[in-house]
Amino acid sequence: MIPQTATKTISRVAVYIFFTAALIALNYFTPRTNFVQLIILYSFLFVAYLHIIFYWKDDKHIKEAKFVSVALRFLLLFSIPNLSDDFYRYIWDGSLMHHGINPFTYTPQQLLNDPSLHQAAVKISDGNIYEHLNSEQYYSVYPPVGQFFFFITAKICHLTKGGLLLNIFILKFFILLSEIGTIYFLSKILNHLNFSSKNILLYALNPLIILELTGNIHFEAVTIFFLAASIYFLLKHRYFLSAVLFGLSVATKILPLILLPFLLKYIGFRKTIVYSSITAIVFIISFIPFYNAGLIRHFLASLQLYFASFEF
Repeated sequence: MIPQTATKTISRVAVYIFFTAALIALNYFTPRTNFVQLIILYSFLFVAYLHIIFYWKDDKHIKEAKFVSVALRFLLLFSIPNLSDDFYRYIWDGSLMHHGINPFTYTPQQLLNDPSLHQAAVKISDGNIYEHLNSEQYYSVYPPVGQFFFFITAKICHLTKGGLLLNIFILKFFILLSEIGTIYFLSKILNHLNFSSKNILLYALNPLIILELTGNIHFEAVTIFFLAASIYFLLKHRYFLSAVLFGLSVATKILPLILLPFLLKYIGFRKTIVYSSITAIVFIISFIPFYNAGLIRHFLASLQLYFASFEF
């Protein structure tokens, strides 16, 4: 007769194997055009996810699940994203900066049609990047912190003569590091607020978060990392550091700005003004390396596209 503890262990391992298999099948072998397979695998993943959320209770199993959540993200480092093509623009923008071209100055279309810059554009498009861009008629919509990661990726790939797969791996690795940081700070926040440590699994093992951030390379992961760190230091009353981190979060994606008014209730009007000012300074400083006469106009035009034109 199998001991009860062994049965529970086998059951737990079986759930992890089921989760991992569905995740790999969805990330590696499911094109976004295969709607039925997409829905079935997502359903399997959320069934396993909810099982873990409701039945994993002791601290040992929660720590184990946190480790598994990082391992699952690691398994996705080696795939080409199949549910999003945004990463091609990351590679394009990084390649532009590597060639000394400001990604906020030209649209990809303009670049290919500008005789003075055509040679550099051809070098970039030689990797078949241009034909995969989903908004080649628009200026880059990605703020400076994201651009920094794109630039570092392009530099590493240039030095190592790496191609598309290395670009993707490096970008995903940055996302993985951000996710590890987010899980760390969310755990600290839960501990500070005396909430159950189990709540971290709501984020750490969420299939949508794992697939969309790490699997499909969305830099909201970096935004969330800076935001989680900012909230933690805000709770610790380290307002300056919190504001700097919040500024970096906004300089990765604009959306966290909508949270600023909520500070009024927590730290009062005067401190909110100071906090917001520090955030604004960090945000403005992040744009200095990209500044030119058309920067604001071009970036706002791209934001208008982002908020008004994209459909999902």
